[in-house]
Amino acid sequence: MLVLCLWSLSFSDSGSHQAVDGQNTSSTYTIANVLEQERARVGFVFCPEYAGQVPTAIGNDVWLFGPARLPESRQTASSDVLDATVLISDNVHVSIDLQKISAETPSDSSLNVVNNQHPKGVDLLLGQREGSDDPVNWRISVQGNPHLMIVGLPGMGKTHCLIHLCQQLSSQGISPIVFSYHQDIDEKLGDIFGMGLQTVSYSGLGFNPLQVAGDGPLAYMDNVSMLRDNFAAIFPNLGDIQLGKIREAIKQSYMDRGWALGVRGEIPPFRSFFDILMADAKPDRGLMTRLSELADYGMFDGNADAPSLLDGTAPAVIQIHCSPNELLQRAFATFVLHNLYQTMFRRGLQANITHAIIFDEAHRAAKLKLIPTMAKECRKFGLAFVVASQEVRDFDPSLFPAIASYLALRAHESDAKQLANIIAPSDKVKLYTDRIKQLSKFKAWFRSEGMGSPVSVALSS
Repeated sequence: MLVLCLWSLSFSDSGSHQAVDGQNTSSTYTIANVLEQERARVGFVFCPEYAGQVPTAIGNDVWLFGPARLPESRQTASSDVLDATVLISDNVHVSIDLQKISAETPSDSSLNVVNNQHPKGVDLLLGQREGSDDPVNWRISVQGNPHLMIVGLPGMGKTHCLIHLCQQLSSQGISPIVFSYHQDIDEKLGDIFGMGLQTVSYSGLGFNPLQVAGDGPLAYMDNVSMLRDNFAAIFPNLGDIQLGKIREAIKQSYMDRGWALGVRGEIPPFRSFFDILMADAKPDRGLMTRLSELADYGMFDGNADAPSLLDGTAPAVIQIHCSPNELLQRAFATFVLHNLYQTMFRRGLQANITHAIIFDEAHRAAKLKLIPTMAKECRKFGLAFVVASQEVRDFDPSLFPAIASYLALRAHESDAKQLANIIAPSDKVKLYTDRIKQLSKFKAWFRSEGMGSPVSVALSS
């Protein structure tokens, strides 16, 4: 059973009044106060069967909560002090200044609610609405979906748009981390940020992918499976048996250093799994040939614990293109993204978007299964995602449900139709297919969450 709770919904702690500094203060307050402070329309749905401790989003500005969030279900911080913080969502804490209220408000009045930790939203200018000077903005926030997909043929303005976004992100205090597959974007970002731009090129890994981010009893096993998937992306021709051998070797490297169910051991060197495979009496020659090529580049010698890019605030370019070896490029991009993923969990939930991970020419990273996984999880950890490529088929199908904002530049027939199916109303797919096919350079159609129809935009210079 669901009960729709609109703006008159109120919470109260056990007992209708609490004493603060000798004053009787009503502990009842309404969600309408929250709405007034936030200047947003928020809906709450109560479900008696929902057992979660934290409300969960079930739509745009609509939250589902259960009995655990009712005042009768919560303990106060102490026997004589009212717990004056209500968790509306993972990163939104609504606090009540009881002392101030008691001095200014009669005891039978609702308390004013103040958002004590409002997640910042940032508007990034994409350009102007076609035929006018009205700005077209892409808004990113931990409260909404902060991910953007850009699709368009070469020369239509993808890199131009990414450069413009990076400049705005940095000016708003959000650090762009760009996976670069072409020197062109490096040079343009260098012209903008100068010595403030951090560049990362491959010279061996400066971190150990076998680091364990979680604290669960089998957290190391999560890393085992993830690394197996990483090798599947690096070597797309490996079979299940070969990938299974890699997985077992990685698992054994943990167990050899004391890891077990509920027991944390020492972090093994990254190379340890490779040595286990090499020591096999009958090693798989095809598998070892592939792994040995990476070993020759020192890929498995990374055991340092260098600071992650998420630990810094400088805009960064990961120069994947610096090596002409495509295998090394895939491996480098894979393990750097893996390191960002681990750091994301290590630093925990964030109140604001702090970094934006950007993939230029995302078709070069199409096999990285960690991209859709991160896109589904990273918002609460303060990360936005931007992926840009030439064709829709360059993206993993599981990525589309995780993205709410799309910028469609000129595309071929098949891609134009797929993009129109995503951004256009169902009765206007053919119309927008034709419009996308006919776009000129630096022109695009943009649609984000909450928009009924896409808008035509002339990209900013």
